[in-house]
Amino acid sequence: MALGFIESSSGSKSMEDTGKEYFKELCWRFFFENSSEECNFDSDVNMHDVMRDLTINVAGKKYVHESFNCDYVFREKTRHVSFGYEIKSWSNVLFKLHKAKGLRTFQLFSSNYRLGMYGPMINEAVMDELFSSFPRLRVLGLNNSNIHVVPNSIRKLRHLRYLDISENYMASLPNSITKLQNLQTLNLMNCYRLSQLPRNTSNLVNLRHLGLMGAYRLTHMPKGMVKLSCLQTVSYLVLDCERSNMVSELNVLNYINGELKIIGLEQLRRTPSKASLINLKDKKGLQGLRLNWKPSWDDKEYEAKGDETVIEGLQPHPNVELLIIRGYDGVGLPNWVSTSLSNLTEIGIGKCQRLQYLPQLGNLQALKVLYLGDMRSLKFIHKNEPCSCSSRSFPSLESLSLKEMHNLEGWWEIEETLPIFPRLLSFKIDGCPKLSSMPKIASTGVDVSLCDVGVQLVNTIGPLKSFKRLKLQEIRDLVYLEMGSRQNIDWPIQNFKI
Repeated sequence: MALGFIESSSGSKSMEDTGKEYFKELCWRFFFENSSEECNFDSDVNMHDVMRDLTINVAGKKYVHESFNCDYVFREKTRHVSFGYEIKSWSNVLFKLHKAKGLRTFQLFSSNYRLGMYGPMINEAVMDELFSSFPRLRVLGLNNSNIHVVPNSIRKLRHLRYLDISENYMASLPNSITKLQNLQTLNLMNCYRLSQLPRNTSNLVNLRHLGLMGAYRLTHMPKGMVKLSCLQTVSYLVLDCERSNMVSELNVLNYINGELKIIGLEQLRRTPSKASLINLKDKKGLQGLRLNWKPSWDDKEYEAKGDETVIEGLQPHPNVELLIIRGYDGVGLPNWVSTSLSNLTEIGIGKCQRLQYLPQLGNLQALKVLYLGDMRSLKFIHKNEPCSCSSRSFPSLESLSLKEMHNLEGWWEIEETLPIFPRLLSFKIDGCPKLSSMPKIASTGVDVSLCDVGVQLVNTIGPLKSFKRLKLQEIRDLVYLEMGSRQNIDWPIQNFKI
């Protein structure tokens, strides 16, 4: 997209959708090998050696990729350059690159997983020379390059459309970066020192993708986000009602897709009705939603009621597949969690200290992962209501984790014996000392880990001999285990630890 290979459609189809169609076509023709049956970008993508050799041959002298040695040669016709290793001598690279005045792509594909662990830092002088020497760049990838400061000279890259400076150390970015009005993608993911975005970010009118996940020190979003009418993905938003009217601005950004994390929802407690102005219901492309409140240590009733109104107004579009709720202070969750989000595959609820009951999550037919943790007021997962206690509950659930819920007593308020979880693969409970009963697990070959739970629980979750792995820790008063008879049966447990 950054190199202009995807033409903008005059209809309703976005360039991203057109690009995905191109990608699927190439997968079907075996140009790419994709581990997903649906041919998506989230899975590993490989290229067969034969296809790679063919591609390099067709590209000729326009493309140079170096993996291990330093005998590369750049020519006047070179347009695309990438490195698969840490550059030890930037002066040598820039000297050799000097001939390629028309360079369009410069990318580092670092194999490092820890910031700045290897290789010298890319200092301001190096970047200044890079920016000044190659003003025609359209793609620039400098992720995980130990960058501490981005120089003002970045404004010279006026043709730049894709900029990846993720996993670096900048505390801020120069306002001159907002001169890059052709920029479509700005990746700042895992820049954990980044505390603010440039004040004139709204000038990036062609920006389509803003990656901020992992930039946890951001204190607010710049004013004028409403001007970014092309924005499709913005993974991380920080509400600051004193500095900007972010709530109403979000209402206009209806083309946002992918995953969205909203921080600072506690600021809406005094004006909770404003939450509905964000209008998540109309954001059809949204696939994941993370809602975060700053934990409150005061027992104020208005906070609980305010949070309940806020979350009621944050109902997303039914297309959402991921829902994470953290720090919420309400007593209950809205019914839309279990009745309106039929595509949910993963739910995580944590640090909700006042939460006393949950909706009927077992009715979610597509749910595969459920995590519940750090909720001191929750005593039972499910109330005994119609359809909640049946073998149809959690038909697709594969992973269940319960953690640090010290007052949790059981799954049902009135104990039932019907088995559920027919497809469960992983079952983990940690730090639930009062938990004495759970439904029997209907599936076999499950990995089970129990730590700091009631001794009664161990023998109620199902025949222990049916599990694939079993790990028991800190089970007080445990005297014996009912493993069942070993006579004339296969013993499937592969790993058993106490």
